Amino acid sequence: MMVRSEVAKACVRCFKTPSGKRVLSYLEGITRARVLGSGATDAELRFLEGQRALVAHLARLIEEGKQGATLSTDKGEING
Repeated sequence: MMVRSEVAKACVRCFKTPSGKRVLSYLEGITRARVLGSGATDAELRFLEGQRALVAHLARLIEEGKQGATLSTDKGEING
């Protein structure tokens, strides 16, 4: 099992490229920016909320990876 900090660094490497940024932007567009109408079922709302939670989790991992890389670089180590 991977350590969370390792996954966070991998997320930074993956999503810092132009293609990775494009993918993350797309995922945010189809989840965070999506609005369901008043006729949405409970299942549809729950499904969308799960998607949003996953994209938010990726964003948190990216931020953690950036902070970890900064902290490690300050100590003379090179990461991601």
